[in-house]
Amino acid sequence: MKLEYSLIVALSFFLNLCNAQGKKISGKVLYVDEKEGEIPIPGAKIEIPLERRTFFSDFDGSFTLDLIKNMPLTVIFSAFECDSTEIKITSTKQEIICKLNKIRKKKH
Repeated sequence: MKLEYSLIVALSFFLNLCNAQGKKISGKVLYVDEKEGEIPIPGAKIEIPLERRTFFSDFDGSFTLDLIKNMPLTVIFSAFECDSTEIKITSTKQEIICKLNKIRKKKH
């Protein structure tokens, strides 16, 4: 009985692991500048709170996320001196282009 239970647990773990493989989301993180237009943000922080995982964009603002959980997922994008933005991911075919705005300083 214990052996059967162990095999069932191991098989279900393996199937979940196989199901998670191949789920990837790619995209780009950009800074919107009034004068220069859209500028890639290297090192932008990309968080998936449901999975408790964090990624970072590469030198040209590109990123690829290896997903564990099923969709939909909320992804939070942030970068130094920029407002953070949340994007809901509903499909692996969804094109993700995150445009961050500079934090506006309050005038006194």
